[in-house]
Amino acid sequence: TALMALVLVLALSRGGWAAAFFGLTFMATVLITSPHFSRKKLVLSLFGVGLVLILLVLSSTPVVERMLTLEQPLGPRGATAGRVAVWSGVLRMIQDYPLTGIGPGNFANVFEQYHPPADNRQIFAHNDYLQSVAVAGVLTIPIMAWMAVATYRRVFKKFKNDSRLVRGTTLGALSGITAILVHSMFDFNLRIPANALLFTVLVALVVSPVPLGNSKKLGRPSSNI
Repeated sequence: TALMALVLVLALSRGGWAAAFFGLTFMATVLITSPHFSRKKLVLSLFGVGLVLILLVLSSTPVVERMLTLEQPLGPRGATAGRVAVWSGVLRMIQDYPLTGIGPGNFANVFEQYHPPADNRQIFAHNDYLQSVAVAGVLTIPIMAWMAVATYRRVFKKFKNDSRLVRGTTLGALSGITAILVHSMFDFNLRIPANALLFTVLVALVVSPVPLGNSKKLGRPSSNI
């Protein structure tokens, strides 16, 4: 945990900070509301201490300067306005290629026609969801929605499992998935092979069935799995 916190601070990634906050908030919420978890006061205390530490880190000069760069990188418009301009271009691209999309590997070249004027050349949409739709078409939307619903439904069933190992592994993996999904709204996490591989492993942990052969070790009768 200390190593992860140190990496987040040194990376100076605003999206990473937001993703970590939402992922940990999700984890704390599940633990507090879980009937299987009894140390709710401990979680609340740790969460409070974490918020204090976050505020202390955010008050440091380098972090404040990084937060102020929301109005600087990603082109002359600044990070926020620059992303909005890129997203507008991607939406126009989707309107022109709604069903088939532009095809895998073509985003950087095709986007040249929709690129915001005077901005730095962008080879990603800075939004994994928009880029997926632009590449594969609008039919990607129901597929992504189905995948998300199916994954989270499977997870909440596992949260009812009697095994603490099953519940803990599932909660940890889903918290990581939630963090990546949040970060993907503002960046291109799933276009980075290492992040995409990690995301795939976490999803596999979540949706994998509880092994029947290990039911006794997991603390639940096999007939109830």
